[in-house]
Amino acid sequence: MGTAAFKEAYASLLSTFVQNPEERYLAEAADLGRALVRSGVPPEEIAEIHEYALRHFAQEFPDKTLLESVTRVSAPLMEMLMAYGLAFRELLDERKRTERELLESNSRLGKAQSVARMGFFDWDLTTDDIELSQDIIKLFGLHPDTRRVTPDFVARVIHPDDLAFVQSNMELTLKGEQECNIDHRVVRPDGTVIWVHAQADLIHDEDGNTSRLLGTVVDITERKHTEEALSVANDIINFSPAVAFLWKNEQGWPVQYVSRNVMKLFGYTAEEFMAGEVCYANVVHPDDLEVVSEQIAAYSKERHRNEFTQEYRIITKDGQVKWIDNRTCMQRNAEGEITHYQGIVLDITDRKQAEQRVWELNISLERRVNERTAELKAANRELEAFAYSVSHDLKAPLRGIDGCAGRLEEELAGSLNPECRRLLDMVRQKTHHMGRLIDELLTFSRIGRAALTITEVDMRSVAQSTFQELAAAHAGREIEFTIGDLPTLLADINLMRQVWTNLLDNAIKFTGPRRVARIEIGYREAADQHVFFVRDNGVGFDMEYVDKLFGVFQRLHYEDEFPGTGVGLANVRRAVERHGGEAWAEGAIDQGATIFFRLPRNQEKA
Repeated sequence: MGTAAFKEAYASLLSTFVQNPEERYLAEAADLGRALVRSGVPPEEIAEIHEYALRHFAQEFPDKTLLESVTRVSAPLMEMLMAYGLAFRELLDERKRTERELLESNSRLGKAQSVARMGFFDWDLTTDDIELSQDIIKLFGLHPDTRRVTPDFVARVIHPDDLAFVQSNMELTLKGEQECNIDHRVVRPDGTVIWVHAQADLIHDEDGNTSRLLGTVVDITERKHTEEALSVANDIINFSPAVAFLWKNEQGWPVQYVSRNVMKLFGYTAEEFMAGEVCYANVVHPDDLEVVSEQIAAYSKERHRNEFTQEYRIITKDGQVKWIDNRTCMQRNAEGEITHYQGIVLDITDRKQAEQRVWELNISLERRVNERTAELKAANRELEAFAYSVSHDLKAPLRGIDGCAGRLEEELAGSLNPECRRLLDMVRQKTHHMGRLIDELLTFSRIGRAALTITEVDMRSVAQSTFQELAAAHAGREIEFTIGDLPTLLADINLMRQVWTNLLDNAIKFTGPRRVARIEIGYREAADQHVFFVRDNGVGFDMEYVDKLFGVFQRLHYEDEFPGTGVGLANVRRAVERHGGEAWAEGAIDQGATIFFRLPRNQEKA
């Protein structure tokens, strides 16, 4: 009923005042007043309704005495109605405010539940209906229209491996023997598995009987995964050979944390270290403690350094001495001050012992090498002296044999038959060949014994002049000779001339069968090395026998094909090696040969 309707109703009530007893009027007026208050009409409009009814009554009943009576009787009622109206409006405002706050609280609670992935359930133990909140429905991946489920339905979403545990806990909870406070897994309809924490309390009715079980369910999947990862990490650390430490930056480096596997290396338990019963500085070997302390102090002063590595000895609980590798990181506070050191400690005792054995073996080996080298040098000197002496002493008899053969040839020239002449010629040829062998052997010995005189050597000029001297003896041959840009370097010029002589003489000799001989001298730079080569298009050689090329008196061709002594390349190798270099060869049968040699760039001038 609106304000206008109340005006008419109240005016009609006042009109009946003259016909009804006062008690009846007051009763009907009270009923109308209560309806007026319940309708929520504002107090100021109640006064307006009263004034409207009095004006209407005065118009209908002009009797002043009657109007005064009506006014006297109705005034207290209107005051009471206005008071009730004010009180009712306050109650109404309070109710609206409470409803608004409740809605806001429910909204905040819903948001908090959503963020926390938490939901509520209400299990009516009398009907076995379980009402689920929207958050649980979403958490379990159920259909949005799901509202009430049964215990059998809940059992189907619990992970099979956890079902017996959950049912056992729930039975004890319903008996009041323990609280429901458990973690278990849930299998969602799409097959994904989540971890939840369930907590619930029993609710009792007026008679003290359990009637409901109210509880919450929280998604703890991420927490479980983190716990599993931490557990795996701890297992890796605790079962690995590396011991993890966290030391305080205080006197003696007290241990704030150490992994459980510390006992295997140090003999002390983790509890003994972390309780302060053992200070880390006390396990460092006394002979190493000062150096370790100085290194840590020095590293700690370097503002840009965050980590360092040390190797030192420790003494274990049972008195063993072990070597460790300690890799440490520094932890700093906001002011840049070091508060802690954290590190990984590895047992390197076996490695250190192996290194010691290797060092001792190297010392022993070096001593033995020096002894053997000295013996070898002495033997070589004796052998070279012997070879020189023998070669020198053999030359006189050879000269005598050659002289006698020549004299016989002159004196008996007219009476010698062809066979005797052939034999005398052979004797003279062999003595000449023997003389050349002795000369080559003397040269070989001299190259090995003579002191080096290091000067600047223009390698191109020496090679060019050497070729011209050798080619002059073969004026009838067609030889194409090319020479590249060769450097000037520090070397013994006599030995370098010997090298070019032997190499070019071989190239000219072994290209003899070619109509046009091609001989090339080239050069290339390598790391700290001069590399030279002589290439020809001669008869070449089989690489299977390349190791014989540089041996004394080693020949790969018959004497009647290519005369020679077999010492030339041996002289090349010896001369090059005297300079700290190396000589080698490449070739193929009937495809020519290339002889290389390299010399270091760090020769010192004499």
